[in-house]
Amino acid sequence: MEFQLILNPEDENDKSILDTLWAMQNKDGKNDLIIEFSEKLSLLLKHDWERAKLEAKPVWHFWGKPKRKAYDEFNNKRNAKSS
Repeated sequence: MEFQLILNPEDENDKSILDTLWAMQNKDGKNDLIIEFSEKLSLLLKHDWERAKLEAKPVWHFWGKPKRKAYDEFNNKRNAKSS
């Protein structure tokens, strides 16, 4: 799977994304997992965007690294809607 090549196998948040992907392959009612997977990817992309913005600034603007929010800390989780 391509995601294994892109994600960091030592990062807990990245492992969580991969775990969700594996669970999606093994489960019939995937709607909840699809939502969870998309939210985890959104958090990853948000973190990468914040990091990229920081890296594009001159060196004297570095105040630290942006912290990546774990999915467990994410408060805006969507619930799967029954179709």
